[in-house]
Formats: sequence, structure tokens, C-alpha cells
Amino acid sequence: MTAARPLPVPEQAADLTPGWLTAALGTPVASVTATRIGAEQGFTGGALYRLTRPDGPPLVAKLAPADPARRAAFAPLNAREVAFYAAPDPALPVPRCHYGAADPGTGASVLLLDDLSATRATSYLDGLTAPDLLRTLGVLAGVHGRWWARPALAALPPPAGLDHADFPALWARYPDAVARLMPGRVLSDRLRRLGDHLAADPARLPGPGPHTLIHGDPQPDNLRFGADGAPILLDWQFHGAGPFGWDLAYLLISGMKPEARRRSERAALQAYRTALARAGGPDLSPDTIARALLRGVPGKLFATVFATVSFAADTPHKLAYRRADLDRLTAFLDDHAVTPALWETADVP
Repeated sequence: MTAARPLPVPEQAADLTPGWLTAALGTPVASVTATRIGAEQGFTGGALYRLTRPDGPPLVAKLAPADPARRAAFAPLNAREVAFYAAPDPALPVPRCHYGAADPGTGASVLLLDDLSATRATSYLDGLTAPDLLRTLGVLAGVHGRWWARPALAALPPPAGLDHADFPALWARYPDAVARLMPGRVLSDRLRRLGDHLAADPARLPGPGPHTLIHGDPQPDNLRFGADGAPILLDWQFHGAGPFGWDLAYLLISGMKPEARRRSERAALQAYRTALARAGGPDLSPDTIARALLRGVPGKLFATVFATVSFAADTPHKLAYRRADLDRLTAFLDDHAVTPALWETADVP
């Protein structure tokens, strides 16, 4: 018997034909209409399409960037997300994946996911409300607690950026990128010192253990909220086995405007601590949680630098996103007087 040939991985919406979908889904698809959605949300240049069909509910197709150079550049991240959905954990708060594939030769990738248009979205620029922040931290704590010290962690990659040896090159380009994209924005002395510290030795990026499954990019654009208010986590390109403080720092810095974050931070960390223990993780002290938060800042700093240097910011919305991201990071660093010494302390228990 001849083995069935693998399906080609679509490179553009026109490749999502009824025949291809029939083979991918294992059920007949008579016709399909692909409509571009979320054009302002993606920084990697990938594309989302809502697929409507007469034979079933709508789906969302997530494709790699159409430009061959960008497709190749972001192929490892997209392949990482395909691998995440290939071995699903049914307890994770993620959309159902109906099909996923990545082609290492072309860099193309595709995911067919549940359409979440009926759920509620929050824009990055608006930021999360305090109730949504608490709900999201509860969900993250559930993910962290469920995967805390699990043997299956050994099969996960490190989060994207955890071992990024090219951070020095990214950091060298960062000031010019900020000046070009955000005229008038001045990098604070504190931010410059922290970036110089990491660039001098990228091995400082990983931070201490213990490790668990982390999302790696938890921010408003990667969240949807169901009718009951429960968060759903999207975009798992950066996931991996890493320090839980990375997700904490990323969400608190990226998730809210600085003034709202200041009002909510204490309650948010307490909510996370309670939910982590409830989900099977350790009962950590408030001081340990706070220390892990500050130890997670390098992850967010790396992401800010990487995105500013590497991703397109070619619309007013995306430029406003980059400005807000820098302002939120700068405010957090100043509020907590973050210094490199905070990253050199003993491991979190």
C-alpha cells in the first residue's frame, strides 16, 4: 500500500480550497469563503482568515507571512505554535485546533482554529480592566500550577527568547529603531542600564527556576473572554518551559496602562498566589511572588526590543502600540526601581 501524500501547507488564502479543507478536516467542504480579519493585531506579518462554509461552523485559518523572507524569519515561531497544538492539553484555556502543519522547507504554516468572534476582545491600547486582569492571572496560575515540575516539561522547548544569543545585536539596533519609529521618545537611563546588562551576557536572560509551562506573550491582543468572563489564551508561538515570573511580568507590564496597573498590582499578585496553590502549584509567600515578578522583567525587556527591531510598525495603530509598550515598560521599571542586582539574587524556591 502506498502511503498517503502529506497535504501541502497553504502559503496564501487562495490555497485554502474546498478540496484542501476536505482533506484537512476529514469531512466534505463544498465551498468556502476566506475573509481577512485582525489585520491590525499581527506584528509578525502573518495573516488570519475567517473561513465560512455551508457544511459547518466558521473556522479561523492562521497562515505564515506571505512575503518569503518574513515567512522564513518567523518560521521557527510558527512551527513552535503548530507543535503546541499538535499535543493538546485538554485542560488548557485555548481554542480548539482542527488541523495544523508546518513546512520546514518553505517556512509555510497553517492552523485551523475555532472561530472566537462571539467572544469579547480587548485592545492593547485600552488595556485590561481590573476584573479581567484578575481572571487572566487566575488562568495563567492554572496553567503554571498544572504544569509545575511535571516530567512532560522536559519535552518542551525553552520559551522563545530564553536563550537568545542575538540579543546584543538586537539591543545595538534598538535606540535607532526607537528614534525612527517614536520621535521624541527618550530611552530612560534605567532602561539603558538594564539593556546593557543583558547585552553584555545574554545568558542572564533565562532567570532562575523552577520552570513550568509559560505562554511567553500574555497581553490583551492575545486574549479573548467568553460569555462567562473566562479568558482564552491565543498565540502560543513563544511558549515553552520557563520561569513563571516571565508571564507575571509580561502581563502586568503589557496588560494595563501604568496608572491602572498601580491600582491593581497588589491584589493581582495575591490573586495569582491563591490560584497557583489551588491549581496544584506550591503555596509561595507574597515576597517570593513579588521577587519572581521582578526576576521576570528580562523576558518582557527582550520582547519589547525584539518586536521593535524585528516587526513591522507600518500603521498608526501599530506605532501607537509600540509607543504604549515602551511607556508601560519604562513606568514599571521606575515604579519598582528595577536594577540588574535584582536579577542576580538567589533562585526563587
